[in-house]
Amino acid sequence: DERSVENLIAAVEEARVKRSLDVVEDLAAYGLDVPSATIRLSAGDESLGAIAVGKQTPVGGGVYVRRDAEAEVLLTDASFATRIDQKAADLRDKTILDFDSELVTSIAIAGGDDGAAPAALRLERGDGGAWRIVAPAEYEADQAAVRGLLSTLGSMRAVEFLDDEGGDLGRYGLDVPRRTLTLGLADGEPLELRIGDEREGKLRVQTNRRPTVYTVASWVADSVDRDVDHFRD
Repeated sequence: DERSVENLIAAVEEARVKRSLDVVEDLAAYGLDVPSATIRLSAGDESLGAIAVGKQTPVGGGVYVRRDAEAEVLLTDASFATRIDQKAADLRDKTILDFDSELVTSIAIAGGDDGAAPAALRLERGDGGAWRIVAPAEYEADQAAVRGLLSTLGSMRAVEFLDDEGGDLGRYGLDVPRRTLTLGLADGEPLELRIGDEREGKLRVQTNRRPTVYTVASWVADSVDRDVDHFRD
C-alpha cells in the first residue's frame, strides 16, 4: 500500500530529538536492551541507519530511542512509536479490484441471498460510451447509477486478509456466493467479484485473479445488491 509505506517513511523523516541523554550504561531502564521495534531504512545499496525503539516515558508523551547502537539515548515524541507500529497486513496493498473504469465494457450481476440465480442483470457500454441494460430486458440505463457502482468497486479496500490460500471456501460462504459481479474489460480477461457471508459488519469476498479471501465493509453489498429498477433511467 503506497500511502501506508510513505507514511512509515515520513514517521522517520519527521521524528525530532526532544532531549538527549549522555552515555547510558543500563539500557534496560529505557527498554532499549530488547527494543520493542527496530526500523532500518536504505536508499539503494546505502544504509540510512537503524532506530531502536524503547519504553515510553511515564509523563510527557515521549519515547526513548537509540540510533545505530550509539551511546546516547534520545527522547522523541511518543507518536513515533505508534506510527512505526506496523504489521505486514497494514502495509499490504488493499486494492481488491484494479481496473480502469473507462475500459469496462459490461457489468453482470447474478445470484441471490440464498445462492440461487435469478434473472441476471447485465449492462453494456455502447460505442458512444453510454450504458444500456440488456438483460433481463432492454432498457435505457441511469448513467449516474452505473458510474456510482464502478466508483464503489474501484474504491473498495480490504479490511482484513482472511485466507491467502482460499482453501475451504465454504467457511466464508464463497463456495456458492450470494452475489457474483463480473466486469468485462476491453484490455483483458473479465474481472469477477464473489460475495460471501457477512459477519460482524464485514463481507467475505474473493476475486478470480487470486485465491485470497478478503473482508470489506458491509456497505459494499448495498451497491451490488441492486435490481434492474435501480439502474433504469
